[in-house]
Amino acid sequence: MNSPESRNPIPFSNSGEIMLNHGTLDTSLQYAAYRLDDIVNLLGFTQGAGNGTWKLVNGLTVLDLGCGSISSPDRSSFDSPFTVLNMSYKPYLCRLLGQNGAKAYGIDLGEGDKEDEATYTHIQTNIVDQVLTNGLAQIPQLRDIQFDIIHSYCFLGGSPSPVLENCLSVRRLEGSDFNMLLINQATPMLKNKGLLLLDNNYYRKEESRLVKLFE
Repeated sequence: MNSPESRNPIPFSNSGEIMLNHGTLDTSLQYAAYRLDDIVNLLGFTQGAGNGTWKLVNGLTVLDLGCGSISSPDRSSFDSPFTVLNMSYKPYLCRLLGQNGAKAYGIDLGEGDKEDEATYTHIQTNIVDQVLTNGLAQIPQLRDIQFDIIHSYCFLGGSPSPVLENCLSVRRLEGSDFNMLLINQATPMLKNKGLLLLDNNYYRKEESRLVKLFE
């Protein structure tokens, strides 16, 4: 499978509703809200129902890779040398998914918030190490789960996070090679017709293979 380049053509149709319902949002919450728009519009498109509402995720099982955390990852979590941004991306998408009825799981190097335990399952682990040891599906909290959606945004793809870039650079591994390892491990974890969303590159599982959407 070649590294994907296309962008999703579905517009953000719900952004006005989001701002109306949520008022002034901080930047990372805005990204999460827009991304949930994107996800439900894609669900509506694949189901032949047009643009969707957030309630389309109700009852779905979703895994978010690089979901964000309540604090910046501890530098001791990484190989040296390592430079990490003095900021963190909060797990807003997992929170929004859970609040709208999805059974959400998020993986991140940083820690989760105990107050989120009723909303989604936070898994603090190094995704790079899990993928390189063929261990993504063997993470205890994920074992034997089949997902409707596996998602990553601003972690893989065309705009990988500084955390991922540094983890890969010290292992002398190209991002495209890592992406293919991850795709190969994520595919069996998807239900049939399940969606794999890596930035703006979208796939649907058909039987045992992935079909790229919008080529």
